[in-house]
Amino acid sequence: VFHPSQSTGPIRILERSLDLRYKLRRPPMSVTNYSRNVFEKGRQKIEYQSLSLLLILAILIVWEFTARFLLPGGNVIFPSITYIVTNTLANGSTLIAATQTTFTEIVFGFLVGIFVGVMLGFIFGEFFFIRQGLFPMIVFGYTMPKGIIAPLFILWFGSGLIGVTGFVAFFVFFSVFINTITGLIEINEEYNQLGHVLGATRW
Repeated sequence: VFHPSQSTGPIRILERSLDLRYKLRRPPMSVTNYSRNVFEKGRQKIEYQSLSLLLILAILIVWEFTARFLLPGGNVIFPSITYIVTNTLANGSTLIAATQTTFTEIVFGFLVGIFVGVMLGFIFGEFFFIRQGLFPMIVFGYTMPKGIIAPLFILWFGSGLIGVTGFVAFFVFFSVFINTITGLIEINEEYNQLGHVLGATRW
């Protein structure tokens, strides 16, 4: 049994042209209806955001009340919001310096992980015997919980720039590496043939 959705060739082109003509002949939406739709969408968005803000406000109120009146130990075990804000403002310079250091380490580790992942991905994707021989080790490293590796990086390289950068690079490396290999291996053969016809080199 032939179904219209299975049509190909000239029949499919004719169907698309008729559908386009139908869309072009439809009367445009009036300004009143358009304004009503925009107003309705805006009202719904405001309602959703208002509910989210009310929920956040309720959580903050319960947090502050619980920290002040229900839990013993003051601000040691469960600090209140006012205590957190006050100490954050008092130690702002220290937090800014620590944030800058952490951001620098993350950026360096991210760049190193991307570079190493792309380079090794090209090598593994290009040479079949390297991929078949070493890929099980890559899979083993990828499936290993990253939380177990973090203390080793601290023991090997310390908790400074090199240790944190190395751990971030290790964390980023596998996703970039595996996606690079997958992209190189699963290229459609038609694209390779088209590239050869147009004079493209292997690289």
